[in-house]
Amino acid sequence: MDRLTELTPLPIVLRPRRTKLLLLLVVCLAFVAAGWMMVRDGEKMGYVCSALFVLGGLVFAVNLHPSAAYLRLEETGFTFCNLFRAHTVLWRDVRNFDVWKTRGNRMVTWNFVASYCGGGRARSLSRAVSGFDAGLPDTYGLKAAELADVMNTLRNRYS
Repeated sequence: MDRLTELTPLPIVLRPRRTKLLLLLVVCLAFVAAGWMMVRDGEKMGYVCSALFVLGGLVFAVNLHPSAAYLRLEETGFTFCNLFRAHTVLWRDVRNFDVWKTRGNRMVTWNFVASYCGGGRARSLSRAVSGFDAGLPDTYGLKAAELADVMNTLRNRYS
């Protein structure tokens, strides 16, 4: 992973794996079809099932757009974007990056330095649940530990 930070000029833009998004979209569409079969058989709950998975499918379909989801690593910090909503964090505001495991899923998380004042209630809730101030919504095609190492390397280099 040092190769990524040593040989690639900044900014580095990482994107979620399209195969993962497509697979989740197909799963949602299958559940929509199952919901319609329930409706056809007289089950009213099929409407709820279909509506729920249509919304999920829309989220995955939207994130297939190249500008909808990414992680951009720069000299000043990083920007992560999900559903076209981007958030920028400066390296100097981050104390450390780590990996949090929950129900078999791993995500890159971080804690802010003591002097950082942003985040409010979301930061407090995140810390209460996971022990970390914030986290990335994806690992962008890398393993969580590899991505955390890259981000710690860049934070050490540029903060």
